[in-house]
Amino acid sequence: MQANIEKALNAYKSNPNVEYVTVDRIARAIFTPNDPYLSQQWGLAKVNAPSAWDIAISSSQTRIAILDCGVYDSASTYRSPDGNFGHPDIRDKVISRINFTTASDADDFCNHGTHVAGIAAASTNNGIGVAGLGYNASIVNVKVLGDNGSGTFGWVINGILWASGCDTDPCGEKRAEIINMSLGATGSCDLLLQEAIDKAWQQGMVIVAAAGNSGANGAITPANCNNVIGVAASDQNDNKASFSNYGSGVDVAAPGVSILSTNYVGGYSSFNGTSMASPFVAGLAALIWNTSYNSGNSSIVNRIFQTANANALAGSTFGRIDAYNSVAVNGSTPTPTLTPTPTPSPSPTPTPLSCSAPTIISHSDTNPTRGGTVSFSWNPVLGASNYRVQRQNSSGSWSTRKTTSSTSFTGSDASNDPNWRVFVYSGSCTPIPGPATTFDP
Repeated sequence: MQANIEKALNAYKSNPNVEYVTVDRIARAIFTPNDPYLSQQWGLAKVNAPSAWDIAISSSQTRIAILDCGVYDSASTYRSPDGNFGHPDIRDKVISRINFTTASDADDFCNHGTHVAGIAAASTNNGIGVAGLGYNASIVNVKVLGDNGSGTFGWVINGILWASGCDTDPCGEKRAEIINMSLGATGSCDLLLQEAIDKAWQQGMVIVAAAGNSGANGAITPANCNNVIGVAASDQNDNKASFSNYGSGVDVAAPGVSILSTNYVGGYSSFNGTSMASPFVAGLAALIWNTSYNSGNSSIVNRIFQTANANALAGSTFGRIDAYNSVAVNGSTPTPTLTPTPTPSPSPTPTPLSCSAPTIISHSDTNPTRGGTVSFSWNPVLGASNYRVQRQNSSGSWSTRKTTSSTSFTGSDASNDPNWRVFVYSGSCTPIPGPATTFDP
């Protein structure tokens, strides 16, 4: 459509009987969403999201499939602090869910998928919490990572095929327009993974993936697969985040340091990672989807590349994304090139974020002065398989009380041993053991 407009303008300009010609554009009211935490979302300001929203706010018909460890939606099995099921900034946006893992359901118990979903498309201008770059876009909850934040690429492939409508042969109607994968593993792109991505691409989808968090030269897979936008993380100063992968397979950068978004217990948390950068790009794709720049998925990808801020490369080919430039009638025009198809390799296992200290969410002691029963629980850590619970002795040393895959503990306490700690003892995250959280219940 944009090309047709420019062609018509040029035709009128070449007509000697026409003195002046311009496009009669649509004027819109300029406003700032009323989400109270918007001022803390530096990433949205950095990519010029508020200015972009004055031009385009997407549509609920534009669906972003979040392939992750689940999303805290209205079908979840536990209530948020407001007494309802699902995160208040997410529950009205998720239109469907499916689980391809061995977990019992598509709930988010690793505190990752909900955060990613909020960055891409949290409810915006609803008077609570945060805003999502994709504004009106809908969310499709596709669980391909287990409750510990890891999973097989077989699950990931099944998620891609389902989202694209290619879980049948021939492919049916796609269930989303955009796929976000804030997950990955080192190595080149597996043949079966590439085939699934190619089917999604042929279905007209835009596919986005995190570049990786090891600071390495080269994106992890699936970001390094063909027809995938690989996303690096940038900081508040438009520098590459210290942990972000860069170079080959990394197409654009997006904010990925101290990113505030929705968490899996109904509140809000700030996380670091290319996992946080990737959904910025997915949300931007949703904005472009409902503009004249959408003449197919390749045109949307090209638009993201063409309008990126080349002065903020942050380890990427085209630079840090700029939402306003992407939807406005402007933007530079470098020749975009998606990542070439890499040599296939055996399917690796997705690698989660680095181990973090567990966050205590509740604790109690039935008799703090004389010794009683102590109980406490903590948020799951992405990539953790087992946790170790220890109690500090009067000598200052620590004794192990339990090693468990659970995220809660109940046991006896001694009156002179007030301090307890819990940390990741085993799992796929690093380092192992992870940092401890020490507290007095």
